[in-house]
Amino acid sequence: DLELLFDVAQFQAAVHKARSASPDVRKEELSRARQLYGGPFLEGSNDDWACLRRQDLQQMHHQAMADLGELLEHSEAIDLYREILDVEPCWEQGHQGLVKALLELGRRDEAVRHYHRYVETLKSQLGLSPSPDMLRLYYSLLDDRAGA
Repeated sequence: DLELLFDVAQFQAAVHKARSASPDVRKEELSRARQLYGGPFLEGSNDDWACLRRQDLQQMHHQAMADLGELLEHSEAIDLYREILDVEPCWEQGHQGLVKALLELGRRDEAVRHYHRYVETLKSQLGLSPSPDMLRLYYSLLDDRAGA
């Protein structure tokens, strides 16, 4: 018998298993999903079905990595977010996670600088401003600085 394994199916299975798992198993399955994700699905293909599938898998990956970032130690989460942001520089959830992790480690000035770099990237690449959630996070940084 020949058993075929597909990384996409394994990736999706790991993400789905993580959704209903205990925190330890969840972290393990999300880490497995991180290893299985090999980048954009059929990159270079412009067929409608491939583009839709690519977008769905990217969104699933981003949410899974955001969930994983919340389970990791702060320094590990910073590495995770930076790794993905190198490829997806406008992923807001990743920027939020990175700023929060920096704050948790007491690196407030670095968090503020990162926020400003994110705003510049968002404006130059997409012509957009940060979301209300990201602005609230930034204002909380400023409030914390004023109280420090």
